[in-house]
Amino acid sequence: MTALSTHAWRKALLPAESSVQDAIRNLNESSLQIALVISPDSTLVGTITDGDIRRGLLRGLDLSSSIESIIYREAIVVPPQLGRDSVLALMQANQVHALPVVDD
Repeated sequence: MTALSTHAWRKALLPAESSVQDAIRNLNESSLQIALVISPDSTLVGTITDGDIRRGLLRGLDLSSSIESIIYREAIVVPPQLGRDSVLALMQANQVHALPVVDD
């Protein structure tokens, strides 16, 4: 893994106070297909994908709306020490394309 790829996830960090437009911009710029929503103390609050945004727009949110109601707060996370094969198996079992790796 290169230094660039090990830190590419930082582009996916999105403050919890963001708007839907901010989330769309984040997803576009990070190209990771997931935004990691964080609190001011950098704690993971949840995740947002393009599907979450689409569902929010269908419920009447607009680009200036807060992301509060579309944050997925039940995200599956893994610890840094979990091996790659275990992470991939967990992703496949839960049919997800991304899993945040979080420490204490």
